Amino acid sequence: MPATEIVIGTDDIVQPFGGVRLQGSEVPILPKHKKYSEEVDYYPGEIIFGTNPLTRDFALFINVYKLNASKPVYLRQVAGWLDPRNGEILYKDENDPDKQLYVICTDEVTYKNKHNSLILKIPLVGRAFYESRTEHTLANSGTATNAGNYPAPCLIRFFGACTDPTITIGGTLVSYTGNLLAGEYVEIDMTELTAKKVVGAVETNIEGSVSGISRTGPFLNPGDNVVNTVFSTAVIWRDRWK
Repeated sequence: MPATEIVIGTDDIVQPFGGVRLQGSEVPILPKHKKYSEEVDYYPGEIIFGTNPLTRDFALFINVYKLNASKPVYLRQVAGWLDPRNGEILYKDENDPDKQLYVICTDEVTYKNKHNSLILKIPLVGRAFYESRTEHTLANSGTATNAGNYPAPCLIRFFGACTDPTITIGGTLVSYTGNLLAGEYVEIDMTELTAKKVVGAVETNIEGSVSGISRTGPFLNPGDNVVNTVFSTAVIWRDRWK
């Protein structure tokens, strides 16, 4: 079975591996960044267009006590837990209990065979941002607080009988042009930049009927964000850290 979480306990025991985290398992404070620049004819030097965060690459070293006879079966379990074809795994460190990071194993897992133990080296690639383990929801108007230090995308949901609902988040107006009946809802995902209308079990792409969203926002900036609407809405997010 694939692992859904890698959890580092306050005692440095790593689950589901059942071993002790070793030195060298440090997670980068900042992700790698890619600089966007361009050289233009007749102008000296480069024009810098800023940087985009990429990924956090690190290795997890674990010392696992195993008798020699049980090592082959255990190593097959490790391969099943980390198979990248199963998708991302949540990485949690209980010394920092507010945060989580999505990671995936995309390189070769190796081990050193010691007497009655194995030392695993697990290469992991993490997303650029940590997020809060808790999902927050603001109903209707109010203040949406991002307790992190980086803008967080949100999910916007219009529901209830209405026509042309709108919401303003941090000064940016988001609107849906159309009708909603009781039991129907519109969901706008700022992470994926998608919009859909849900009627029963049927989902319809309505991106052409939604305005006010782009790759630049609206996002919830660190701190308090004012949300205004007269419609039945929900704003859902996770705090985000660099």
